Amino acid sequence: MRTFCRSGRKSRKPPLDYVAAVVSERKNPLHRDQLASFYLRCGNLPAAAETWRDAAAETHLGVYALKSWFWSRMAGVRLSQALPPSQQQGWHDFIAALAATPEDVFWSARLDVELGGIRGGGERPEIVWLRLLEALRTQDLSAARKRLETGFSPAAEALWPNLALRLLTHLTARAGQDPRLPLAGRELPAPPDSAHPFVVEFSRWAKRKGDVASDQRMTEWLARPTALTGILFASGWAGAALVVGHGGSLVAEADAPEWFDYGYAKSLLSRDGKEPARKWLAALPARSGAAEMLFGELLLTTGAVDQGLATLQKIAGGDSPLASRAAWTLALAELDRGNSAKARQITLAVPPLAASLPGKELLARIALAEGARPETLRIYQELGGQSADAMIFLSKEAFAAGEFAQARKWTILLARRFPEQPEFRQNLIAIDTAEKGKKP
Repeated sequence: MRTFCRSGRKSRKPPLDYVAAVVSERKNPLHRDQLASFYLRCGNLPAAAETWRDAAAETHLGVYALKSWFWSRMAGVRLSQALPPSQQQGWHDFIAALAATPEDVFWSARLDVELGGIRGGGERPEIVWLRLLEALRTQDLSAARKRLETGFSPAAEALWPNLALRLLTHLTARAGQDPRLPLAGRELPAPPDSAHPFVVEFSRWAKRKGDVASDQRMTEWLARPTALTGILFASGWAGAALVVGHGGSLVAEADAPEWFDYGYAKSLLSRDGKEPARKWLAALPARSGAAEMLFGELLLTTGAVDQGLATLQKIAGGDSPLASRAAWTLALAELDRGNSAKARQITLAVPPLAASLPGKELLARIALAEGARPETLRIYQELGGQSADAMIFLSKEAFAAGEFAQARKWTILLARRFPEQPEFRQNLIAIDTAEKGKKP
């Protein structure tokens, strides 16, 4: 069996198999390493960082602590628990220094000193990246460019493919040269279907497949200082982007790419929470459509309910592709306030929403709130494996009815889709236990 990650790449194992291996042999560090690597391939950096943290806590191996710290910093998420110390010679002091590194710094002189006690430590791809990012953070652009051109290892490149090349085009543009120079002789792979708009646009620009105007916009934008931040978060390293962009103090240009303000605000939201993201969006002289919608959602959930509702109602009443999302948020807000009839009215008033998966899930929740269980069951049965909401509801219904085969079917699908959530595996055990207890 093969499964696909969000990146579009195939996994050699189903995610449930990785998790099962960890559960069966908790002290085997290889299993946790494989699970974390799977999360990484799928772009789930927070889950990878937590898995390596668990591996470091159980094995006290410094390399797992380094991986955990590195990926939590790249993702822009804080670990659920402190970074565990290492008991290995050389690694102990280095990991302690790493854990004490401020959030707005990638590398320091102290880390250089402590790294000297680890044989081959400077060659590790995470260290190569941290040193590069620190040069970028401190605006030592010539040193950063030199690292990319002459001292960047294949292992570091493979850690997050194509990011180094995108950064090099930016640094080349910042130096006043043609940003396509680093592309000579390199073949970029086609971006996956789920790729960020920047990655798609960059690929077209690199292959000269866009129109003249869009090519010129990309060339000019790559020369801007804020392009560094945009390249990082659009490539999946939101945490690194926030450090380089100095968090909420970043000033975005009015003519930045359409995706920039929304993406940066989402990065702030992920790392720092709702209020910093809201403040940053509020300070912008103008917002893209997606950023305006996010602003409305943040207003709604940070106390400015009337202003948030008004913002979203304006978007929902328009003809933009964002109308469905805005209407979904409005309907959900009404449902949470106990206004199920109003929630239904809003949902049905936007046909594309009512026909979509999120819209059908919402209608099922509305029906449940109104006590119309047959309608809820009908909708969820139609959705089946398309919807996590449906599978959770159907598994609970089957379990309560003693239909253990059906309950097991839906729960297995949930466990495979969400391997990082142990409750579904625990539910499988509960189903087995209940089924055995029912048999004479």
